[in-house]
Amino acid sequence: PFAGQMTFVRVYSGSFESGKTAYNPPNRKNERIGKKVCDIAKKDGVLIRPLGDTIVIMPPVSIKQKELKKLTRTIYKSIKVATENES
Repeated sequence: PFAGQMTFVRVYSGSFESGKTAYNPPNRKNERIGKKVCDIAKKDGVLIRPLGDTIVIMPPVSIKQKELKKLTRTIYKSIKVATENES
């Protein structure tokens, strides 16, 4: 059965050196940027997943606009916080 038109969007923006780390004071160790971004987003109730230093976002087709805004704003904030004090 026909379910409707499928649309795929890919957005690639920004870059980090491969293997780049940021210091995580509570854990007292350096962590990969992708993992740190995901940990920060999780505190705001958004679960995302790192693939190396790439953050993979795969929202469901049925995502509501309000949820998509929260997702993108939380990811933006998490990247900003994770990279602010980058050494």
